[in-house]
Amino acid sequence: MGKRGNDLSVARCVKYNIGSFLAVLLLGSWYFSASLIHFCPNHTEPASAPLSFEPGRGVNAALKTWSAKKRVETDVRNSGKAGGKEDDSVASEESAQVSPKQQEDTEEITPPSESKPVDEAVPAEAPPSEPEEEAAPTPEPTASEEVASGDSQSQEGEPHWIFCSAQWQECSCGGNVRWGNDDKWKIIKPKKAGQLQEVKCNVQVLEDLIPGDDGKHCECLVSPGNSFYKKLNPMLQSESDAEASGAKLVASCEIFEAGKDQGDWGRAQWEAVEAFCSKSWEKRAVKDNPSLEAGARKLKLTDMQKLMRARIDPRFVSTYDKLFGGGGSSEKKGWIPRAFVNYFAGSPAGKHAKMTEELIRSAHAFSSEPIIVVHFGMTTSPSLTPENYPRLVLLHAAPFSHLARKSFNFNKLRAFLFARALTGVELDSDQFLAPQVDRVFAMTETEITKEYPMPIMPVHFLDRGPKDLGAWWDRYCPDTVCSLQTLRWGHAHPTWTYWALPFIGRWLRKHMRDETLLAVDVKPKGGGRLLRAPALRVADIPEDEDLLNVALWEEKATKQWCKFDITDPLEFRSLLEWKPSHGNRCSTGSGCSNIFDDRRFYRHGGAAKMFYTAHHAVVPSETAKYVSQIQKKVDQGTWPDAVVFDGKFWPSGETLRKAHPKMECLV
Repeated sequence: MGKRGNDLSVARCVKYNIGSFLAVLLLGSWYFSASLIHFCPNHTEPASAPLSFEPGRGVNAALKTWSAKKRVETDVRNSGKAGGKEDDSVASEESAQVSPKQQEDTEEITPPSESKPVDEAVPAEAPPSEPEEEAAPTPEPTASEEVASGDSQSQEGEPHWIFCSAQWQECSCGGNVRWGNDDKWKIIKPKKAGQLQEVKCNVQVLEDLIPGDDGKHCECLVSPGNSFYKKLNPMLQSESDAEASGAKLVASCEIFEAGKDQGDWGRAQWEAVEAFCSKSWEKRAVKDNPSLEAGARKLKLTDMQKLMRARIDPRFVSTYDKLFGGGGSSEKKGWIPRAFVNYFAGSPAGKHAKMTEELIRSAHAFSSEPIIVVHFGMTTSPSLTPENYPRLVLLHAAPFSHLARKSFNFNKLRAFLFARALTGVELDSDQFLAPQVDRVFAMTETEITKEYPMPIMPVHFLDRGPKDLGAWWDRYCPDTVCSLQTLRWGHAHPTWTYWALPFIGRWLRKHMRDETLLAVDVKPKGGGRLLRAPALRVADIPEDEDLLNVALWEEKATKQWCKFDITDPLEFRSLLEWKPSHGNRCSTGSGCSNIFDDRRFYRHGGAAKMFYTAHHAVVPSETAKYVSQIQKKVDQGTWPDAVVFDGKFWPSGETLRKAHPKMECLV
């Protein structure tokens, strides 16, 4: 024990003397530097990186802070030299006001390839002995410091960080990316300066810097004026830059309010969005109905106002003006009669962008109606042009940031509000369209009216119930038969008319404002004793599909489409292999079977299939093959009728309904 104590004493002595030596050396350097400033008027020491000693801080802490600040200055100067050039690198500045802890926790990593960055730290560069020029100005607060960035207000030419993607998404950035949250970040540099890099922002690829923090995300360092910035989602640019590019604003609280007297559709739109836009709405609504009181996790009004903004891509202004011109009616100007509506984000070269483009291609092959795509990411594919897709309308909106703690899929409901379609059909990027799909618009206009102002979803192939996870089941299943669940679980591919816009806005509002559905006593459909439906916090509903199902049950919806979003592209083999000699028999493959029945909602053979769209089309190259094969069958005149039930092809939903009047879903 004595020997170990002596060893420790020696170690402490050596450490103390080394520390003392460094202190004397650094203090001497500081004194000489200060004297030089005093006696040499032409010598200027950068004010942003002094070596400072504060009470209670050791030499190591002071040295670490000084080194970190010098490194930031070097990065910012390099960024300043590159700013505005087409293909130069983007700075890796984190902040000019950086705490010692932040710099201690921050590492820089460089991916060895474009596809998968490797999470390995590299040593920080040694601080330069003498700066070449003054550091760039301190950046304004980053875009990620707001729930939705809206139009960025960054100064012209100033490099700044913007929110790029939430955890489990992909960040496509033309410069440095940082991964983390709050004051803990890891820098990922492109292989070459200015090169576009794709970073998978998840803990399976990158180090989990903050275990348990669901706010981890990626940010991209952008430099206004360079080529990447010019291709950026205009809602992530400064407002002046977005306007100068021709990306005019087509959705906003001001636009919606100005159009509230524009017929029934204008009034419906304003009713849908007023809570997102109006300061007076909350006071008035809560006074009339205390149950509308917002919860602790509500978004601020200013943030919700930003959620209502969207711009048209400059390449599609002419298309927009033509399709949204109102057809000679001033009341319908700014509205489109019919449209498919899609939402997406992702790298232009990534899987989701390719899936989305195949969806757009199928819409041009098999439909005569426009398709509105609302982009919530960084940049889009250059192949999305009016020349390639004349019925495409490309809108841009800012995404939710990590601070909102919202699923990306709630952007789906925002897209419905931006679209301003009198009749809309939602499409996910992992779908493709098929012949006769335009029938869905006429079906929607027949079923969703002033008397039934709710969206309608297709039946799900699964019959979800209390055994599945979800905070809502206690409310809708207070007994063994789920008496308060009015429909089988629906798939989140809804259709709507403008009459349903207030429903869509109302439930998006409840989620964003953290409202609570109060506990109530209700009488079950079959009679009997009152059932207690416990309270449900709407913000606890994690996904769009969950919310839409809960909303429909809560408002006692009774309508559901038969399955027009076929479960998997493989089921289309049943139609591709059909021959005229088969007559109306569907006998090959899983596409010929019904959606299975259940004991509560589908007790007469299950649900019919309508082969109007395919779901789970997650391999773009395979989707392209299916679309080409279907097109070939159409050209040959050998594509069968699209409605399938009980192993038969039916020429229309009306024909099927006459033969099976007890069928529970709509065809």
